[in-house]
Amino acid sequence: MSAPPQQSGESGSGASGEAFVEPSIQVDIDFFKKFKQYVSIITDNERDEGSKFKAAQELSENLEFIVQNSYYNEFLVHLLNEFLKFIEAGEPIYQENVKAQ
Repeated sequence: MSAPPQQSGESGSGASGEAFVEPSIQVDIDFFKKFKQYVSIITDNERDEGSKFKAAQELSENLEFIVQNSYYNEFLVHLLNEFLKFIEAGEPIYQENVKAQ
């Protein structure tokens, strides 16, 4: 996935008076749909570690765009809900060689 575009910040209406979604806003929406898919991949126990790693890497590389975008709140709600489900459904793993448990 390539880096997200810069936001232009303006929207308007078409010549016929109909509201339209500015292309840059639609791109933001599409990117955030993809970011939500990455969260779902990371929290899916059926996915292989390679897929999870790639999804986490994409989120990491786009973190600045994510937190500075107007869709951040919606993304954060999705992220927290997915991770809470993941934590509640998972089994705790205890390792004897880790002192900080």
